[in-house]
Amino acid sequence: MSGQSDLPGGFVSEGIVMAKVSRLSADKSAIQSYIASSVRVHGGELSERLEAKLFPRGVPAELSVEQVLYALVEVLATRYETFAELDLRVSVENAQDSRGREERDACVAALRQSVIATRGIIDAFWGSEASRSVGLAGETPERPLELLVYAQFAQLALERGLADFELILQISAPDTAELAAGLKVHADALEERLSALGLDERETQDAQNRRLLAAEDWNRHYVPVAAIVEHLFRLGDMPAHAERVRPTRRRRAGKAEAVDLEAIEDVEVLGEGGQARAGREEETEG
Repeated sequence: MSGQSDLPGGFVSEGIVMAKVSRLSADKSAIQSYIASSVRVHGGELSERLEAKLFPRGVPAELSVEQVLYALVEVLATRYETFAELDLRVSVENAQDSRGREERDACVAALRQSVIATRGIIDAFWGSEASRSVGLAGETPERPLELLVYAQFAQLALERGLADFELILQISAPDTAELAAGLKVHADALEERLSALGLDERETQDAQNRRLLAAEDWNRHYVPVAAIVEHLFRLGDMPAHAERVRPTRRRRAGKAEAVDLEAIEDVEVLGEGGQARAGREEETEG
């Protein structure tokens, strides 16, 4: 089971924080949070100014400009939440894929060793021609799928036995059925791991595709929301605040401006070697 962590930027899987948010996710969070912070801090004043300009004879009873402002920033916030959840899911899926590849590699090593040992036994008791007859010839494959096919062919051949070959060593010969069974144990383990890893990788790709769609959705809504908030500040004769929230080229590319990061309480999640700085929700002038 997995879920949201109580720690900033964390994701819980079986009680363990699996991943921090990515820089891309953190930047989007900083940008939308800064716009929301600007509206929270100055929304009351801005709404009064806009009400005076837009509704000089009084605001209709069922409408508040401040509610409109909050609704605007909520459009961006909800899309960020969707993106952030998928971004963390991709991080967890990648971590699971990494563990799966480690387990696959361990299965490959075990099967390869079993194949080499089996070939050595056959060479010693029946000779190299017997090894070639069951497919154990040439270099032992290292690639997982090639090794699996190689081992499974040898397993099936050994199950049929080596009755056509004379023993070189005049001692009790190994049971070819047992040799085949030994190969099968490791081959089955690798086959199971390859199947599970394939499923994990498909799930990761699906999560990446859904994250990409969520990022595009956020990008599609960011510019209009930011531009509306910017120009409402300008309409309300608050140009300094308008300048601070405008959709700059950097922000449109999904990268936070320095002023965005001032509104974040925990910038440690942003990574890139920066020291953690305590932030505040209120805007910082200058």
